[in-house]
Amino acid sequence: MYVSGVPGTGKTATLCEVVRVLREGVCQGCVPEFRFVELNGLRLTEPRHAFSHVLKVLTGRKATPDHAASLLDEMFSQRGTHHEATLLLVDEGVTRLAFPPYSHKQLVQVLGARLEGLQAFQPDALALVARKVAALSGDARRALDICRRAAEIALNTSPRRQQRVEMAHMSRALDEMFSSPCILAVRQASWLQRAFLQALLAEFSHSGVEEATLLEVYPRLVSLCRLEGIAPPSMSRTYASCAALYACRLVLADTACRPWRLRLSGSRDDITFALRGAEGLKS
Repeated sequence: MYVSGVPGTGKTATLCEVVRVLREGVCQGCVPEFRFVELNGLRLTEPRHAFSHVLKVLTGRKATPDHAASLLDEMFSQRGTHHEATLLLVDEGVTRLAFPPYSHKQLVQVLGARLEGLQAFQPDALALVARKVAALSGDARRALDICRRAAEIALNTSPRRQQRVEMAHMSRALDEMFSSPCILAVRQASWLQRAFLQALLAEFSHSGVEEATLLEVYPRLVSLCRLEGIAPPSMSRTYASCAALYACRLVLADTACRPWRLRLSGSRDDITFALRGAEGLKS
């Protein structure tokens, strides 16, 4: 099964719940024992390294990709009276289940469920944030972030501590979120600059470190462009785009190092959010 969708629509939560229910079934004796392997493509430098990862999770052994593929083929070709099932979570499959972005009505339901029991928000204020976020990205996490900021504004500006979050508070929080210099700068950036930011974020996810060199980001930029059907930029064009991002303070660069060491100057969540709301790479 192939599960897809934009961030914040519940893919990870749904799959984690499926695995939890299956493990619960194993304990109750109604589901056969199984081994669970999660394969994160962002952490693989090359697709063939998937064989090494799967082998290590299943057996604890380390091997080169070619040797690991051979060992896995031998392992899964053996027939016997009893074998544990292997549940492999990867990024492709035959059956496809797409998670679309949340609609306005769905976001209202999500917010209502998360804020259940609290009388802190006017219904119209929740409807406003749901409508705004649904029109842009459908990201439930971003909607909750805006609600959190609106609550902070209400607490800081209200003489009465028990006042509810009203439309004015929510409107101010929305203005802050959607009109921040970081988000506006990303949306006004060129397609190559946006692609570079996406490649930089991908490298951060792969390495687990919020810093990368230009030479580490460039191969990811090339791969991203090829996936989009765009001719990859030259290294000189990439340097120019990086310099432009540095000039507008979207990226911080240690220019004393060769190659440059890069970090984001703004919130990673804000830049990710702005990239989702920006037009495609080809524009």
